[in-house]
Amino acid sequence: METKICSKCGEEKPLTVEFFRKRKEYGVNRFRGVCKECMCKKERIRNSTDESKEYRKRYYQGNHDKIMDNKASYYRKNKELIAYKQYVLKREQTIAAKVRYRKLNEDKVKKYSKEYRSRPEVILREQQRRILEREKNAEYQRNYLNTEKGREKSRIKIAKRRALRNSVPSTFTLQQWKESKKYFDFKCAYCGEKVDKFDQDHIVPLSMGGTHTKQNIIPSCEYCNGSKHNKDMENWYRMQSFFSEERLKLIYDYIKLCQSEQGKEG
Repeated sequence: METKICSKCGEEKPLTVEFFRKRKEYGVNRFRGVCKECMCKKERIRNSTDESKEYRKRYYQGNHDKIMDNKASYYRKNKELIAYKQYVLKREQTIAAKVRYRKLNEDKVKKYSKEYRSRPEVILREQQRRILEREKNAEYQRNYLNTEKGREKSRIKIAKRRALRNSVPSTFTLQQWKESKKYFDFKCAYCGEKVDKFDQDHIVPLSMGGTHTKQNIIPSCEYCNGSKHNKDMENWYRMQSFFSEERLKLIYDYIKLCQSEQGKEG
C-alpha cells in the first residue's frame, strides 16, 4: 500500500481518503500534504473562537434549507460508508465513552433517567410496548406449549414449582387471594394495570426462601411477574419505567397488614 508522510506531524500514514483529504482546486485531484488528524486539530482551534462561532451561526440561519438538502443528499449517496464508520470503526470508542461518562456523571444520569421515565409520553409508549410484548409472548407461549418439547418442559417446571411450594410454609387460600386482589383495587401491584387474569407473584421468590403465604403473595400482570422472576422485588421495581413510590409503599403496607393479622391469630 502506498504511504505518505504528513508535513505537519511527520508521521507516515496510508495514502487513502481515510487519512488524507484530496485537493480538488483548479482541477487537481491529489492528496493534501497534511493528514486529516492534523487538519482537524487546526480546524478545532480555529472554530473555537467567538468570531468563528458567530459566523457559523449567521451562515446556518441564512442557509438552513440548503444545508439540510446537502446533508440529505450526502447521506443518500454515502449511506453505507456512514454506517460503516458509525457502527464498526467507532463502536468500541463510543461504548467506552458512554461507560466513562456514566461513571463520571452517575448522579446526573440517574436524575435524568428518572425524569425521562416519568414523562407522560414515555409512560404511554412503555405501556403500549408492554401490551404488544405481552400479546407476542402469549402467542409464542401457546405455540411452544403445543410442541412435544414445550409440553415436556412445562411438566418439569410445574413439578419443580410444586416441590418448592411443598418445602416451604404454604397456607395461602382462595379467599386470601380474593382479598389480595381487592386490596390492590384489582390492578397489578407493580404497574397498576387492569388485566383479565392475574399471576400470583411471590414478593420473596420461592427459590430464594420465600413462603406461599398471604403476606408474600400479591397480584401481578404476566409481564411484571415474568420480568421480576427471582430478583429482589424493590431493586427490580425501582429499575422499571412504571416505578411508583406510592405503589411501593402500598405493597409494604399490605405486608405489614398481613403480618399484624397473623400476629392476632397467633
